[in-house]
Amino acid sequence: MSLLFPGYIFCKVDVAEKHEIQMIPGVIAFGANADPMILEGEIGAIKRILESGHFYWPCPPPTAGELVQIEQGPLAGLQGIFVARPQHHVIISVTVLRSALSVAIERGAVKPVSRAKGRSI
Repeated sequence: MSLLFPGYIFCKVDVAEKHEIQMIPGVIAFGANADPMILEGEIGAIKRILESGHFYWPCPPPTAGELVQIEQGPLAGLQGIFVARPQHHVIISVTVLRSALSVAIERGAVKPVSRAKGRSI
């Protein structure tokens, strides 16, 4: 993940250890403001993308598009924004970093999700 998000290290620690972590040489800041459940879901999604065998690349968060859920393959269950150009792909947001990963996907592998029910991870 470090190549996808240079300068970031993801770890699960007790917030009480914040001072000790900030004393490590090279640590500039320690972010503990993210909702742990959302963060765990996003990190889990990133891990699944990295292990899926699908082609992926970092990208800015989506500003518009159709919310879909991946229905087939190793990424089944993940939700993101479907984009059809230049090739079909789904953008999975990483809200804590204000970033995203775009994953190449077949159009037939996704289905639209109602915005009232869905949540992008």
